[in-house]
Order: sequence, then C-alpha cells, then structure tokens
Amino acid sequence: MPLKAGDLVNTVSMILSQIERRWKKDKKKPKQRSWKEQNYISNAKMLLMERNHLSEEDAYRYIQKCSMDSGTNMVETAQMVLMLLYDSV
Repeated sequence: MPLKAGDLVNTVSMILSQIERRWKKDKKKPKQRSWKEQNYISNAKMLLMERNHLSEEDAYRYIQKCSMDSGTNMVETAQMVLMLLYDSV
C-alpha cells in the first residue's frame, strides 16, 4: 500500500511531540545527589542544629535559603557552612 505524505508527516510530528513531552518531564525531575553530596548537607544540618539549636527542618531551610540567596547549589552552600563553623571552633 502506498504511504500518503500527510500521514507520514502527522506520524512523525506525533512521535516528536511525545519525545519532547518525555524530555521536558525528565528535565523537571530533581537530580539525585550522590552519597558524598548528601553527606555534606547532613553534616551541615547537624552542625547548625547543634550550634544554633535549630530543628532539622529549620537547618535544611537555612541551607536552602542561603543557597538561593548566594546563587550556589545546596552542596556548595553546605560545604561553606561546614568550613565557616569548623574554622570558628
């Protein structure tokens, strides 16, 4: 059976739109942190909880807010918090 050009174009267009939707959906998912990165954040939280008497949630929010304010990612911010607090000891 001969293939109609319009059908082919519509099929390719449909496939491309499905791929694009999948790509956008995958892009929105947060990146999984490695064990090392997660460890930095956990250590920074624990230190903030100990020294500033914060809850775990408040310590996480503090790191998150500092990260957003400075324009760095949370891992870098956690590393900075650890360096600052350990150097002051």
